[in-house]
Amino acid sequence: MDGDAFENALRVWLREEFGSRVDNLPDNAPLFADGLLDSFSMLALVAWVEKTADIKFGILDVTVENLESIEAIVRFTRERAG
Repeated sequence: MDGDAFENALRVWLREEFGSRVDNLPDNAPLFADGLLDSFSMLALVAWVEKTADIKFGILDVTVENLESIEAIVRFTRERAG
């Protein structure tokens, strides 16, 4: 899946999980600081990313830095898919 398709799929997943709060979410909006993600939803996000992008997160990869925004998630998956 290319980066644009992944980003679109990520936005669809976020919309399904969190509703209209994510409709106009900027790519760099902080998902944790804005209260959208918490530790439980982060686990669901990681599982979804692994399945959708066909990548694996290592224990040290599950960080706020890699998951803090749509932009960060897309960047991480591109780097991991390499």
